[in-house]
Amino acid sequence: TTKTYTTFRLVLKFSTYTTEYAQAQQWFLLVDKDRSGSIQASELAGIKFNSKPLGMQVAAKLIKVFDRDGSESIEFKEYCVLHKFLLTMQSAFFQADKDRSGTIDANEIYIALSSAGFQVSYQTIQAIVKKFDKSSRGLDFSTFLYLCAHLAHIRSIYEWNDTNRRGFVTFTYDALVHVGTDILNFETT
Repeated sequence: TTKTYTTFRLVLKFSTYTTEYAQAQQWFLLVDKDRSGSIQASELAGIKFNSKPLGMQVAAKLIKVFDRDGSESIEFKEYCVLHKFLLTMQSAFFQADKDRSGTIDANEIYIALSSAGFQVSYQTIQAIVKKFDKSSRGLDFSTFLYLCAHLAHIRSIYEWNDTNRRGFVTFTYDALVHVGTDILNFETT
């Protein structure tokens, strides 16, 4: 049997016997520390990349983005999409980090986001970097992942509102306030 999960332009097709499916199951079981069958932000926060845990802020954002059923946790099928997202973002980050410093600057962020499927202008990247790069030394992987979760959330809102798939949306003032509030809620949780 083949299972298909779709979100954020990531389409995953798993045969229940593939290595990728088995790997996702293994990782899910490692992260699901309480064996509840779902992953909470507190469990996700402990995942380490480059020996650094993601942290609660990033984990909470990822849960919010990938929790399709509103349970405030990640079930296995949601985790499959999250897992693919994490692998994609990790690959994009480390390919862009040419000097292996563990941080990426605006130019490298632009390259990483483009390779990960986020199509935004360099000018937009510069504005984003001003918001997310508090130290002015570049983004580490955890901050980059937080940025990507933010962009994925915005893209989802955009796609939900582009119902005819024309590539643009029109908002009334009221709808814009609603969307802006949704984005602000994402920022403050």
